[in-house]
Amino acid sequence: MEDAGDPITNDLITEEDDPPPYPFSHCYMNIDGFMCCNRFLESLMRKSFRKLQIGEHFHECSVQKIANKIQSDSEHVFNTTFETVVGIDDFAIRAHFAGDLMCKIQEGGRFITNYATMMPSRIGVRPDPLAVVTNMEINTRDGNKKPSPIDPATPNQLDGAVQHVQVPDQKRPRIIKENIPFHEKSREDIENDNLITRR
Repeated sequence: MEDAGDPITNDLITEEDDPPPYPFSHCYMNIDGFMCCNRFLESLMRKSFRKLQIGEHFHECSVQKIANKIQSDSEHVFNTTFETVVGIDDFAIRAHFAGDLMCKIQEGGRFITNYATMMPSRIGVRPDPLAVVTNMEINTRDGNKKPSPIDPATPNQLDGAVQHVQVPDQKRPRIIKENIPFHEKSREDIENDNLITRR
């Protein structure tokens, strides 16, 4: 008689902790190895951090100052409320976010997650125009290491797959900046001049 194994446990099935699939087809893994669903939001987060970093009173331990700056810049540009979490080490997060406004990056040795919330909670911010509420689960980067079946020659980021969320009766979000002399502009600022309005 063959031994069928212990009837209480199933030794034939092994569970693997796979990272959850991306919530949208246009979500991607950024250069830091984390999921983002909106390239404009990722760029805004990196610019906000770098502007804060070159300021006079910046200190790397000021995680609350970093979170406040990125949150306020995101709320100003996208006209909805955001939650921003900054850590000195990698962390896992599970939350709900509105639309495709979610991104996690690593900048300046800090791990930053920024996502649009479902309901506005600040005075002066209009109700959230984004109807889609999405579940999000991001594990730590070390927990996601697994041999990839994808050919390394295949690009991980498909720029053509990015779709922007646009509310029909709302103007396109714009960054409001002061006039910057041309010789001080970065290449990215020059390329994105059509997204910038000046006071």
